[in-house]
Amino acid sequence: MRRIATILTGTLLLTASAAWAAISAMPLDDLTSPDPRMSGQEIVITVPAKDLDRCIATLAQVMSPPVDMSQITKVSDDMAPSPTVRCVAE
Repeated sequence: MRRIATILTGTLLLTASAAWAAISAMPLDDLTSPDPRMSGQEIVITVPAKDLDRCIATLAQVMSPPVDMSQITKVSDDMAPSPTVRCVAE
């Protein structure tokens, strides 16, 4: 039983280390800059009719988060527009 616990702990530690290394190697530009291929496109989220209000409320919260002015590093007038996102009932 002790040997299995040791092997399991080692395996979990190696997996967590590999995951951390993969995440820390990601460039932050992918997370902060818009994808120019998505400009002018529309993303449609299809939900059951009973969940339509919840979907719209979630989009409203996600698309207009509070802005921390100290976190803004670059604002440009020539940035590509983001895609349009809307909820549609099935």
